[in-house]
Amino acid sequence: VLGVVLRDYGPHVSLEKRLAAGCSLAGLALVVSGVVERIRRAAPRLPGDTAGVSSLSVGWLVPQFCSIAAAEALVFPAQNEWAAGRPDL
Repeated sequence: VLGVVLRDYGPHVSLEKRLAAGCSLAGLALVVSGVVERIRRAAPRLPGDTAGVSSLSVGWLVPQFCSIAAAEALVFPAQNEWAAGRPDL
C-alpha cells in the first residue's frame, strides 16, 4: 500500500531509486536482525528452562519486521512496474 500511495500521490521518484531504497531498507533489516540476535544471545535465559529460551521480549523483533515490510512495499510495486514496461520478457 505504501509503494502504491507513494507512486500515485507522492513525489514522482524514479523506478531505479525506489528499487534502490527498497534494497537499502532490506539491507538495514539484515543489520538490525543481526544486532537483535547478538542482544538475544547475550540476554539471560528463562529460569528453569532447559531449551535455552531467551528472556528477551518479542517486541525486539518489531524494528526488523517493519523495515522488511517497508522494503517490500517499495520493491514489489517497482518490480511490477518494471516488468509491465518490458514486453520482451
